[in-house]
Amino acid sequence: MGILIPITVVVALGLLAFRWERSKSVHRLRHCSRVVETTKGPVEYASAGSGPAVLVLHGGMGGWDQGVALGVSLLAQADDAERDACVDYHRALQDGDAMLRNRFTIIAPSRVGYLRTPLSTGQTPAEGADAMAALLDTLGIDKTHVIGVSGGGPTALQFALRHVSRTSSLVMVAAISKRHVQPARTTNSFVGKIVFAHGFGWLVDLLYRGGLAFAAVAPESFTRLLLRATETFDRARIEERLATIRRAPLQFRWMRGLLHSGYPLSIRKIGLDNDLKQFALIEDYPIKRIACPTLVVHGRYDGNVTFDHAEFVAQGVPGASMSVAESCGHLIWMSEEERKIRETVIEFIGRHSPQIAP
Repeated sequence: MGILIPITVVVALGLLAFRWERSKSVHRLRHCSRVVETTKGPVEYASAGSGPAVLVLHGGMGGWDQGVALGVSLLAQADDAERDACVDYHRALQDGDAMLRNRFTIIAPSRVGYLRTPLSTGQTPAEGADAMAALLDTLGIDKTHVIGVSGGGPTALQFALRHVSRTSSLVMVAAISKRHVQPARTTNSFVGKIVFAHGFGWLVDLLYRGGLAFAAVAPESFTRLLLRATETFDRARIEERLATIRRAPLQFRWMRGLLHSGYPLSIRKIGLDNDLKQFALIEDYPIKRIACPTLVVHGRYDGNVTFDHAEFVAQGVPGASMSVAESCGHLIWMSEEERKIRETVIEFIGRHSPQIAP
């Protein structure tokens, strides 16, 4: 009995510290973004930079924070240390204005159901695309480039289909483009069991926070698990990938920053659960009608969003081009080809933005 008292005290203090830290994270998220009323309902967003608009549609378990961080990481012309540091959304907001000045303005909304954009604003990818157009109306933005990352892909495609005159170009990055059910390698993985757990509130967040602690204490071990969950390579090739990443330690920081953009998970779960439901219902979109310049970026060995999603868009959209990362799977930012891909995206969007000087 004697030992139970100090154990109980330690656990109670730990839970109180967790609740305080979670509350601080939520407050920080709300302080850094805005919610605007549109004709389709409330939409949360943040922005960085100046120049032509780029609408960045985040992936699953994300939000505006993931969108702005990945957008700056992808589009900023800065040295590697500066750019990778901006995977933290707070740094991205602080430094993104300088790194993107007179080149791009990133508009990073929380898609429907994520953070402070309620599901009532629109449940389907088509309704989500209309909500994004309504956001642009509210912001006074007539035309935009669109980047769909992973689970943001269906909304990006629908935007290009439904708002033709407003789409300067479309970039699909490791993006879902047709009917999709999460593969077992993802849902049954260590990370997947946390992300896709059926739970609520602080319990889901406590599990996720434990995963973040694991990634901080043992980044190589966590990265190994993450690669197994998102790439189709065998174990030997995964170890080769890990050895390559080990030579680029900034990629470990990128990985931890990406994970932090999913926390707290409970305030993103409505959007994530809705995504999974909607993706399973997708019927092939009439992408031959997409008229804007289109670039597809995808890892050849993507074990989360399989490569046929990239082929569907590249072969179906008239004039579409494709940049394939041959060394990786879903997380193209953690690859030997990351710099080449970033330069390709910057050049592509810049080429279709006449006001940007070469």
